Amino acid sequence: MNIELEIKLAISDAAIVLLKQHPMLQKPMCPSSKRRLISTYFDTPDKQLRKQGYALRIRQDEGLFTQTLKGRATAQFGLTARNEWEWPLEQFALDFSLIPVPELKTMFSDSNVMQYFSPRFTTDFIREAWDIELSDQTLIEVALDRGIISVGEHSSPIQELELELKKGNPETLKAFANLFQVELGLSPENRSKAARGFALC
Repeated sequence: MNIELEIKLAISDAAIVLLKQHPMLQKPMCPSSKRRLISTYFDTPDKQLRKQGYALRIRQDEGLFTQTLKGRATAQFGLTARNEWEWPLEQFALDFSLIPVPELKTMFSDSNVMQYFSPRFTTDFIREAWDIELSDQTLIEVALDRGIISVGEHSSPIQELELELKKGNPETLKAFANLFQVELGLSPENRSKAARGFALC
C-alpha cells in the first residue's frame, strides 16, 4: 500500500500554452513523457463499493494492465491524500484475491453482490508528464491529462493538471502548486476522475 499525495488543478487551453513554456519545465534535466492511459472502473449499479469509500479500476498503459484500489480521499498537509494499492495483471480481468481490505473481502465473497459487479465507466486520456526535482530533494510529477470520461453514450471532458508528490516535503508541493496557480491562473479541481465518473453514471 502507498499513500498518494497530490494536488489537482483545472487548466484552460490558454494556461496549457503557458505551462509548456514555464521555465521549470524547460530545464535540460526535465524531459517530458507522453502516453495514453485507459482505465475501466468497476462497481455495482447502486455503487456499493463507492459507498464504502473505494474505487477499483483496471488501467491499460502501453499494453500492460494494472489493477488499482483507491481509498477515500482525506485532507493531509492541505493536500488530497488517499491509500492506494496496485497490482500488475496478465490480462484485462479483475483478481479479487489480491484485495487486502477485510470488509471488501466480505463484499466480494457475497454472490448476491458479485453478480451485479461490472464496469461502470471508462476514462481515456493522454498524460504528458514531467518529473521536477527541487532544491530540497522533493520530487514532483507534473501531469497534464486531456481526454474523456465515458458512460455509455454520455461523456465528459478531462482537462486537468495533477501535481503528485513522489518523494520529499508535502509543504514544498503545496508551495509549488500555489506558484502554478498564481502564474498560470489555475483553480483547484476537488473532484477525482472516479468521482466525476460516478456522478456521470
